[in-house]
Amino acid sequence: MQRISNSKLLFAAGALVIVSLSRFLPHWPNFTALGATAIFSGAVLFRNRFISILLPLTILFLSDLIINNVVYASFYDSFKWFTPGALYIYGGIMVMTLLGERFAKNQKVTGILTSIGAGTIAFFLLTNFGAWLANPMYPQTLNGLIASYTAGLPFLASAAAANLIYTGVLFGAFYLAKNKIPALQEVRVKS
Repeated sequence: MQRISNSKLLFAAGALVIVSLSRFLPHWPNFTALGATAIFSGAVLFRNRFISILLPLTILFLSDLIINNVVYASFYDSFKWFTPGALYIYGGIMVMTLLGERFAKNQKVTGILTSIGAGTIAFFLLTNFGAWLANPMYPQTLNGLIASYTAGLPFLASAAAANLIYTGVLFGAFYLAKNKIPALQEVRVKS
């Protein structure tokens, strides 16, 4: 079993708090650090794929519990464990984590940018496909699917900007922390 350093856990916990807060602060739609955390988690935090995927999904689940049952409680008849369309949203976050692992594990700018671009597009395609399937306002036709994707374009632009900015913040903070925390200097790139 892989041992995880206390410094790495502390950094992950700090990232969890920051990312969770980004969902509660006033922001443009989809302009949160969740996608960036998925990419960062896949690229850097844990060599264990299960843990890398679990971290952003846990952030999403816990923050959704609060958002759905406190912030938007008046829109639901009862307690909501999952957001409508959660299967596609969680799937998109899992894909982003795997893309972070695949492309950004070397922690080079080109790999990070590739994972941001591919992850943002994959999330957009999955979640808008789910919206098309589940939302009666979109007919179950090719035109309905195109309408769903067209309606999602402003969200795509906002998510792309957020993923670019927050991924830069997370990787930047990690590099700064590596210089200050000796245990993080020993963190090797995932192989």
